[in-house]
Amino acid sequence: MKRIYTVFLFLVLLLGASASTLFAHAPRQLERCTTCQGTGRVDDVKACTKCGGKGRTTCTRCNGHRTERCLSCQGSGNFYRNCGQCRGAGRVNGEACRTCNGAGKTTEPCLRCNGKGNLTCGSCGGAGQETCSLCSGRGNKVWKVTCSRCNGAGRR
Repeated sequence: MKRIYTVFLFLVLLLGASASTLFAHAPRQLERCTTCQGTGRVDDVKACTKCGGKGRTTCTRCNGHRTERCLSCQGSGNFYRNCGQCRGAGRVNGEACRTCNGAGKTTEPCLRCNGKGNLTCGSCGGAGQETCSLCSGRGNKVWKVTCSRCNGAGRR
């Protein structure tokens, strides 16, 4: 340490310069960027690109129609069962069954959908819309972008 101080004094005397003049051209120490807090990245809030800032999107399960096909009756609204009278044969004592008119099957309304063939969508609850998965319903998305003040270095 003594040697460095001696060399410094020698330079001051030799050059006839003051200490402030010698250190004026020394590289300055970089300070932490106050805009990005030293991270080099800042938040950029923009409207969500998936929902257009609304926070909701069309339901992917029902495609916005609010209902979905009943899987119990395959959307027909009916169940076809073997006729209880003729046991599916279509004939009783050699004649056409009167219960099923010879078809061997009877039609009953689906109990799950009450014969409608479709149910309220289980995903959106019949709203036709669901919460946007990209912005979680906020309508905007926070993107991390490079700090323009320090160009991403975190120091300036």
